[in-house]
Amino acid sequence: MALNFNQYATEGYTFLKDYAKEMNMSNDQDKAGRIFIAIMHALRDILPTEESLHLIAQLPMFPKAVYVNRWS
Repeated sequence: MALNFNQYATEGYTFLKDYAKEMNMSNDQDKAGRIFIAIMHALRDILPTEESLHLIAQLPMFPKAVYVNRWS
């Protein structure tokens, strides 16, 4: 399977743009991104490992990457 990082970057940017719009933060995508990261990491901290693995298996690449970033 070839990895297309440009496609993932484009999809991530689109996801964040749409998320910021849904949060009524279209003018502050950085803040919306920080909120999204905080939510994903808080969720990760409360879910057992097995449930986390089931969850990330269903996520697109960008939310999956945010979820697993610095996960130990």
